[in-house]
Amino acid sequence: MYQRLSLVFIVVGLVLRFWHFLRCPSVWHDEAALIVNVIDLDYRQLLGPLLHHEAGPPLFLWIEHFMVEMFGDNIWSLRFPSFLVSCLSLVLFWDLARRTLSERAVPWAVFLFALSDRLLWHATEAKPYAFDVFVAVLLAQGFLRTRNWAITPQCLFWIPILPICIWLSYPACFLSGGIILGVFLRSFDPSQKIHLLKLLRQPGLWLLVLAVGVSFLALALGPAKAQRDGAMESCWTNHFPNWSKPWRFIDWTIFSTFEVIRYNVVTLGIGQAFVVLLAVGAYHTWKTRSEKIWLVVLLSPMLLVYLASCLHKYPFGGSRVEVFLAPALMWVIAAAIPPAYDWLKNRGRYQPLVLAVLLCAPVLQTGFRAAVDWPRADCATASDYVLNHCETHEALLINHWEFEYYLRNASSKPIYLENLKDHPEQCWVLIVGDKSEEREHDISTWIKNALVLEKKEFFRAIVLRVRFESGAVSAPLSAD
Repeated sequence: MYQRLSLVFIVVGLVLRFWHFLRCPSVWHDEAALIVNVIDLDYRQLLGPLLHHEAGPPLFLWIEHFMVEMFGDNIWSLRFPSFLVSCLSLVLFWDLARRTLSERAVPWAVFLFALSDRLLWHATEAKPYAFDVFVAVLLAQGFLRTRNWAITPQCLFWIPILPICIWLSYPACFLSGGIILGVFLRSFDPSQKIHLLKLLRQPGLWLLVLAVGVSFLALALGPAKAQRDGAMESCWTNHFPNWSKPWRFIDWTIFSTFEVIRYNVVTLGIGQAFVVLLAVGAYHTWKTRSEKIWLVVLLSPMLLVYLASCLHKYPFGGSRVEVFLAPALMWVIAAAIPPAYDWLKNRGRYQPLVLAVLLCAPVLQTGFRAAVDWPRADCATASDYVLNHCETHEALLINHWEFEYYLRNASSKPIYLENLKDHPEQCWVLIVGDKSEEREHDISTWIKNALVLEKKEFFRAIVLRVRFESGAVSAPLSAD
């Protein structure tokens, strides 16, 4: 029964991924920035600073650029790699769960993974986060299948794999740390000091550390350093501790940890309650399983991310850059569900309803998003409207990257409002913003003394056809 239930969840998860992929939601802000880089830059340029304050692992950018060369710059080809690896991740995670969890816990692990709203979102975007999850599951599979090998064969197995993964997925550096720690602990017997000295003299272990270290340094001092800038870092301020207020460090740690769990399990407010199941699962696994190292391999990357955040090197909180932790967190939470159910059942007939209510959250959230699309600005429809009504002499003025992608084949190249020097006599203006106040502010800021010939509103986007009067200047109004 449990195996059939797992297969049902796999089918549901694959169907949901197909559904959202075929639905083709509009390109969102950061996704558009990455796509513009992939289209406009060549392989060598993708190793250097990127346009629009964007960042991405080099191998992923190369995969996207290859898809553009082979199949064109349409959104289907750009999103297909993420969609494909998301489907593979689901199947691999099921195989991982059935090899490591109890029979009763396996369906719950697949359930959480298959119906995760965030994993579905990342499966339908041209961003590297689906690859982050895929690499996390793949490395866990690799460790599971090689953990009983001698240390030298294990190290030789990982030496060519981990350095490549780091260039495919930035968080793989934390996952690699977990793998190396697992390899070390599997071969280390703390009761034998001589054995420890022998272990430290293993050339395979040092070659593995050297290979990963060289790959990491090459990435950190090369593409990663070139991509990093102040504008990007300002977006993640809340995901780093504020060392000017050290008394807030404990509060930040607790809040950020809860946010990591919420984002990776259920983004609804109730998602933070899963921290209880995470604690139960970790405790139950540590106390009842002989393979404690497996738990260390799963959860140590989260600790490494936390330490990196303390150094202001990598964000830690509820966001997409930590989604690679989802497989490990879901595995531990699934391990907690059977013992939690038994414990609640022994304390009352209706006590398990608490667990049922908690597990309904992913179903409700994912079911709602299957019927109602994610709230992305409808830049695709807005751009299509302009392309169908624009005349060749009319300029195109835009305020965000989404329109740069959708208007890439227009007769005139889109111009960013902030870069506009000489206003055209007549033009189309495309404005996108999350709030109506933001959109109206941009209109009042950039378009003054202009006659609005046509105005059409879309979801979180506005299109205007305007004619500038003589002497008008298209520039931001002064602060006064």
